[in-house]
Amino acid sequence: MGDVGCPPIATGASGLPSSNPTQSFWQASHPNAVKDHRSTPALPPKASIVVIGTGITGTFAAHELLTNSTSESIPHSPDEVEVLVLEARTLCSAATGRNGGHLQPLIHDQHAGIIDFELANFNHVESLVAQHGIPCDFRRLPGCLGFWNRTYFEEAKAALGSEAICKHREKVRVVEDSGELEKLRLRGAVGAFVQTTAASLSPYKLCVWIWEDLLKKFE
Repeated sequence: MGDVGCPPIATGASGLPSSNPTQSFWQASHPNAVKDHRSTPALPPKASIVVIGTGITGTFAAHELLTNSTSESIPHSPDEVEVLVLEARTLCSAATGRNGGHLQPLIHDQHAGIIDFELANFNHVESLVAQHGIPCDFRRLPGCLGFWNRTYFEEAKAALGSEAICKHREKVRVVEDSGELEKLRLRGAVGAFVQTTAASLSPYKLCVWIWEDLLKKFE
């Protein structure tokens, strides 16, 4: 978006989160009992692991630590793993609670390990939602990546033949027809990739459900 008229970027330590943030529609439209939850009146004197934030990263970090704590990386039972979660404001109140909810692995010109990792994450979230019937508006939908630069589009098409992407090639359909691009609402685009592996969901509702479930089992 550019930096015309913007003040110079401040250096040094960042400040605390705003004490009066703008209200998120996703949060306001989905009230929940754990929004202001606090397990202890004061901070515990010690903890095995400290998780910062209750957004998507902190949520799944705590979930994995507690539900898979007998793995080789954490060779303890859940009762022995003291997980301390810190949140500056209310549950999932920052970026995750304001996200539009696109769940789309990027199968495009990336290292094979990254593509496999993104697909594994997609499959994990989909199976978790299906297994527990989590009410988070999860829907499988095609994902679309549009290109308005011919050079970038040609490079992306060439990358589809690379070893990293080759085994996932069937998940991507290349669109170049102007009429089809118009139907995809990509006016003026030179091309697009349409992926079969993509979904829409409410990350806020997903996180709220996971925290409610964790508190029932482990608080």
